Amino acid sequence: MSISEKINEYLNSPDNYFQSILDSDEFFFQKGKNALVAEMEFQVPESEKKSILNDSEDYRKFEQLAQENDLYKNILSKVNDLVAYCDVHAKNKEELNEYNDKRVLAKAGVRQAHWLKHILLHKLGENKKNKNSVINAIKYLEKPNENSTILSEEHRRMVSEKLLGKEYNPTNFINDLKEYFQDYNVQVKNQENYTYAISTLCYKIKDVWHESIEALMASDGTGWQDNHIIETRKNGASVVWNSKKPTKGNATLKSLRAIIEDVGEFKLYYSSKGKVRYIAFIEDFVINQEQLDKKEWEKKYPNIFGYSSVFGDYADEKKHGNIVFLINRFEAIEPIDISEFNFYQCDPPRQDNLSPVDSAPEQFSYTTVQPQLNLSNTENHVNMIPLNTILYGPPGTGKTYNTINKALEICGVDIQEMTRSAIKAEYDKLVSQGKIIFTTFHQSMSYEDFIEGIKPQEPKDEDKPIWYKVEDGIFKRACNKAILEHYSNNEEEQISQFSEFDTLYDDYIDNLKNRMEELAEGKQMLLDLKSKGYYTEVKSINEEEEYILTRGTRANSDAKVRKENLRLLYKKFPSIDDVKEVSTDIRSVGPGLGWSSNYYGVFNDLKKFEETIPSKPKSETKSVIPYNDYNKLKNFITTSGLPAKANKDAAPFVVIIDEINRGNIAAIFGELITLIEESKRHGEDEQIQAILPYSKESFTVPNNLYIIGTMNTADRSVEALDAALRRRFSFIEMPPEYNLTELDYDIVDFKAFEVLKKINQRIEKLLDKDHMIGHSYFLKNGANDMLPIIMEAFYKNIIPLLQEYFFGDYGKIGLVLGKGFVEKNENSNDVFADFDHESSSQFEEREVFSIIDYKRNSDAEGFKKAIMQLMN
Repeated sequence: MSISEKINEYLNSPDNYFQSILDSDEFFFQKGKNALVAEMEFQVPESEKKSILNDSEDYRKFEQLAQENDLYKNILSKVNDLVAYCDVHAKNKEELNEYNDKRVLAKAGVRQAHWLKHILLHKLGENKKNKNSVINAIKYLEKPNENSTILSEEHRRMVSEKLLGKEYNPTNFINDLKEYFQDYNVQVKNQENYTYAISTLCYKIKDVWHESIEALMASDGTGWQDNHIIETRKNGASVVWNSKKPTKGNATLKSLRAIIEDVGEFKLYYSSKGKVRYIAFIEDFVINQEQLDKKEWEKKYPNIFGYSSVFGDYADEKKHGNIVFLINRFEAIEPIDISEFNFYQCDPPRQDNLSPVDSAPEQFSYTTVQPQLNLSNTENHVNMIPLNTILYGPPGTGKTYNTINKALEICGVDIQEMTRSAIKAEYDKLVSQGKIIFTTFHQSMSYEDFIEGIKPQEPKDEDKPIWYKVEDGIFKRACNKAILEHYSNNEEEQISQFSEFDTLYDDYIDNLKNRMEELAEGKQMLLDLKSKGYYTEVKSINEEEEYILTRGTRANSDAKVRKENLRLLYKKFPSIDDVKEVSTDIRSVGPGLGWSSNYYGVFNDLKKFEETIPSKPKSETKSVIPYNDYNKLKNFITTSGLPAKANKDAAPFVVIIDEINRGNIAAIFGELITLIEESKRHGEDEQIQAILPYSKESFTVPNNLYIIGTMNTADRSVEALDAALRRRFSFIEMPPEYNLTELDYDIVDFKAFEVLKKINQRIEKLLDKDHMIGHSYFLKNGANDMLPIIMEAFYKNIIPLLQEYFFGDYGKIGLVLGKGFVEKNENSNDVFADFDHESSSQFEEREVFSIIDYKRNSDAEGFKKAIMQLMN
């Protein structure tokens, strides 16, 4: 299809948005024009111009000054109002843009700092004839008929050369564009909308003229990015380097430099396993020492992460850097398939290549990156994770959130390409499989709950009494499952055999119970012995179904026949005929089979029952092993002559203990406080076994079992923990994070992170850092209107926490939140009953405070004013 056919096809069936441009009676961006007029008419004192221009070089600094300086505050407010109509990625566009459809001039992607700087240069007469997207946007709003919403200079050049067939001339570009489209008879009601209409047509046929570099992509899945994101937020900027320059060499570098001059930054995507997972926003780059010396990045970003003024320092043991990038923002995104990206005359990146990107998806869903445990970047990183770890910090800092991620990583799940819902689903699956166990410590948690203890059991029949048995606790159950993973695949036959016997025995017991109903009628149940005419009589089956009580001729009265001993017989003798001499053969199987005649009678009956069951394919006889048999299976394997040595590749298990400091840890762990040490684990050279007090079993903690605890420092400080526990755990601090992207939104006239930081500064002054407020209460999780959410967080979480911290001392709460949230009640001299008391006058003068509840009255305006008072 030719270009003209494409244009005519679209004009004959225009979309609703394009039709609204044609049909608009007023200038389509009148609100944007009004914002420009307001910005340009705002007067700046001559004495302040120089300092304002200097400060506009650093957007964050300008924002901070705006909090204290009304002139800066008004300038920033008017600039942000204007930009909300210019760029689809404008800061706070959803709030500031008053159009219902949130229309903007272009999808320019200009950095907010770049908008501020060049709008002020234009306003204060210091433009010096710059040509970039910001200036083109201003000129369009000033004179729509004489300008275009094709803001990018690079796009204008490509349109001129590839669509209009002319060399790009900035002075003649608009006339050349109008001339090209005059034959298509584009009719608009308001002539000021004509150039926007034909600019829109240009982007409808973008594939005809667009062929350019707009970003880079690297392939790197070594896992360093999350930590780098956190450090970039913390320090304001960071640097990364690459051992190779971008494909297409100088041509690519020239294009990237032009993008920086035009919009202030370009994107560097990082991919792995066919998915793009990270975006670094590159503000500048250098390729040698001479360029690095001229940049002086450290003056703009004094705490820049990873920076060295020596170009040769950008190297490791194997490679050295050939290009160094300055990052002003680094983000993790929901993974996008690499096929969604078009590359400029090259293939997707491999190894250390930097591939130029021609076009990319327009929208990205950013994800929260929490502080991570220090993992190795090697593939075998699980071996580098401490077996015992506690994440500690104030409430709301993402401790429990992080345990889910860490547990999945330990279990070998790659969560990089997964959404949060997918991560949670995978976590729930592993919990259901018993690979991850979650529990919470509390004051009533005991050794008997965690390790093992004697527990009452409900009788199966109403007329029988309660009985007791030793039950395994949460941690012992996890250890028994984990230790079985130490046996390699050549034991699968034995494990399968164990499972097959379990199924057979369960069916046999059910059948036996049906036959025993005859006992109620006074009949006997006799089981044949090897000698003809002799038998053993079944008397009963106990509650656990673990043994049968027998009596009769040539049998011992009330002798127990245990299931586990029958299992050993079943394993050794495929047929009952293999038992030649009852006493010798049966007793040779193992201890506990001294009552050989009784065992022969039951085993013979079991084998007869087995013959009545239709044979099944072997695969169908394998069943899921119920936990109650795991410990017995462990003993079965270890007594079968199999190697008991540790398997270094044993699959990991994870026990998550939330609020670990709320229980009596010394009492709960008992003797295991020694066994959980890494060097004392099962499979290590110095492994230790302990005899458990209830079951009298020998017990070890396997080295493939990981313990992750969380500790809320507002409940109890780290220093107050049992010293023995502290020696055996690695502690990772989880402080409030103020540099998260999800906190970069406005609460009234302040950023969310600023409000959070102000509250925490006051709490730390009055109490300590252990009682600060976590960032999770302020996170923006996709919501557009955050005010109701923040109001909910204040009254549901923050204020109740402060009431707990200060034990109802509302005076101190007032010092944190201010008069907008805490009011002083009026004193009354006649509040008490008529009664003489020596301190009554003091009570009369005592100040009483109360919390002002804006949420109950849905008073949004009152809440906004209270936030202003909180921030002074």
